[in-house]
Amino acid sequence: DNSKLNFKVLSKLFKLYNAECTHISSGLELANSIKVETKYDLIIFNKNVKDINIKDIMKVLKTIDYYKLPPIIAMDTKGIIESKKVYDKLGFDDVITMPLDKYEFDALVSKYLKK
Repeated sequence: DNSKLNFKVLSKLFKLYNAECTHISSGLELANSIKVETKYDLIIFNKNVKDINIKDIMKVLKTIDYYKLPPIIAMDTKGIIESKKVYDKLGFDDVITMPLDKYEFDALVSKYLKK
């Protein structure tokens, strides 16, 4: 399962920053987690979730007005330039491509998380 593999890689990369990584397996689980006021510093959303498409999850997340959303990064397999345009329109803050590249990941972490 690519989702589990990506999570393992992300977990190892986040450990380099002494940061915790939580795996949430669906878009609806993410929305529900935020609704109960779980705080996240960054959300990396794999577009290949089975229960909800990326347009719908962004609509749901953007309606949660009592919670200041952290940066939301889309994870995609497409080329970064074409993906960036699509995800910008949907409200994502950035895009990271798979397979994950440590240098690309470092740049995102530096951009969105305080050390």
